Amino acid sequence: MCGIAGFYSNIDSINQNKTLLQKASNAIHKRGPDNEGFYYDNLIGLAHRRLSIIDTSEGAHQPFHSEDDRFVMVFNGEIFNYKDLQQQYLPNENFHTTSDTEVLLKLFIKLGNKVFSSLNGFFGLDI
Repeated sequence: MCGIAGFYSNIDSINQNKTLLQKASNAIHKRGPDNEGFYYDNLIGLAHRRLSIIDTSEGAHQPFHSEDDRFVMVFNGEIFNYKDLQQQYLPNENFHTTSDTEVLLKLFIKLGNKVFSSLNGFFGLDI
């Protein structure tokens, strides 16, 4: 199982929070020994520790970015019905991975919060 962590902060404490986020990521190393990834902007920091299961390629590393870079997601869990949802809602979309992560982000972009009532699985995420 992967691990995620993050913060929302003011600009004055961003560097301190980056250090704390690195410590949080280190603390959950055993949850995701296959890869570590970070995303930062002026107010937000996201960390992801990956245990590669469904799609083990580098393309499925996280944080996962939408094609236009408007959205960034860290995700932990498994969506059992992601292939069915992909066929139902995203039949003409191009995919770069076979991961449930990419499908979930594209579903969120298309459906917004309504997507969560369609998911069958267990998960935690930050977008």
